[in-house]
Amino acid sequence: MHSRTFRTRQLLAFATLTAIAALAACGGGGGSSGAPVARTTSTPITTAPPSGSGLAPASFAIKIPGSGGSSVSRRTQAVNAATTTVSFTLLKTNAAGVTLSGTPSSFDVSASSPLCTAVTGGGRACTIGINAPIGDDIYSVQTFDVNGNKLGSSAVNLSVLQNVANTASITLGGTIAGVVVTTVAASNGDNRVVLDASGQFGPASVRVVVIGFDNLGNVILTPDTFSSPITIAFDSRLFQEESTLRRPQQVSPAPTLQVSVTYANPNGGPASATTTDVGAPITVTSPNDVVTLTVVAPGPAAIKDMGLIGVVGSVPATLPDFIATPAPGLAGPISGVAFLVEAAVANPTPVPTPTPAPTPVISFSANNGISGFTPSQNFQFPSATSPGTIITITDTTGELPTVGTVTVTASAACAGEFDSPAFPITSAPLSTGQTTFFLETYAHGGGTPAPVPSGPQPTPFPTGGVTCLLTATDNHGASAQLNVFVNNATGLTVQ
Repeated sequence: MHSRTFRTRQLLAFATLTAIAALAACGGGGGSSGAPVARTTSTPITTAPPSGSGLAPASFAIKIPGSGGSSVSRRTQAVNAATTTVSFTLLKTNAAGVTLSGTPSSFDVSASSPLCTAVTGGGRACTIGINAPIGDDIYSVQTFDVNGNKLGSSAVNLSVLQNVANTASITLGGTIAGVVVTTVAASNGDNRVVLDASGQFGPASVRVVVIGFDNLGNVILTPDTFSSPITIAFDSRLFQEESTLRRPQQVSPAPTLQVSVTYANPNGGPASATTTDVGAPITVTSPNDVVTLTVVAPGPAAIKDMGLIGVVGSVPATLPDFIATPAPGLAGPISGVAFLVEAAVANPTPVPTPTPAPTPVISFSANNGISGFTPSQNFQFPSATSPGTIITITDTTGELPTVGTVTVTASAACAGEFDSPAFPITSAPLSTGQTTFFLETYAHGGGTPAPVPSGPQPTPFPTGGVTCLLTATDNHGASAQLNVFVNNATGLTVQ
């Protein structure tokens, strides 16, 4: 989609025995025909799944403190000690063919569970085995007491490989020392999550997962708050060009991205916080907090690179050019996700195409059997005593059936020479778009013996004949003319 290739700052990877890649990374192992096997028993998995199943054994190590402990975790000791059940729900995997059922797998982690062993201080360490999709997975983890009350929750990244010990560790009430920021959205080939306000090239909004770790690399699962907050901020320098030159920071007076945090435990403070890429940082205080990133509509004027970082404590005045890779099994104090925000789609208000007004057209025609009517709108009586003819006027205004009027007039020189009709004539309305009249000269008479016209006597046709002009005009402003030539070679007048 874009010609330039960028490499992001190295994002944090973690695991206890193996490195855990960011969830949004592309690629992965073999596929599976369905959701991971749900295990509700307390027996850890000790054998590998069938070959080619797309699953591999993995385990979660959970540490539950006893009644004693450090002052840092003492505020949550009572709750943590009450934990008897833990559940895992697969939120995201890049393994092909895996269906996310959304159904949690629950495990007994009480003091009597065979999954757990006692540790010094009265606590216990529990190991839970699951069959996980081969690839980069993310799980939601929740803990409950004996009555089913939820005590805490968090998210865990797990990179699952074949023929290795895939393990992640979880602790309750630990002191925060590291952070991983990831997202459930897929990334492109540059390890950037593509966002688009229009939804054409990517989602307009994504869920961001902020995971806290203690100094031993264990995921912190606590029902209350972190020992210190994780600060969320935007960093447009999260990209480096292939040449070692830093890509210029894209500064915009208008915001491009907005991040919102809904606090699980406000503790008397605000229930939520929001900032943008041109605003001040905000904090995440608990693993239960919901973090959402959204493109500010309509999006930037040009494609924009942006990073969202999480920092244990406050954001330093000077951020490093690269996020250092932590030691295996540990998490660093800074982590980030890279985003590419698509430019707003140009969508100018279309100029409506005017509908042309119909062109009114009037035409004349005569009944069959009368010669002399030509396409040039001329009609000829062979003699003054020729039989009359039916003249038809068609009005094609584009509004048929036309509801309107057509008025026909004759030139003054010969208007009185016609026995039928008496001009002017008006036809209203034209329900079919046509009107007719019978055209006949006084010389013909129309009867035997010929009637004597009332009123002024008509002027005799001059020898050689005369041309009369008939004009038809409708109420749409259209008009047409018909030349009627009456041949009077004998000088005949009214009979």
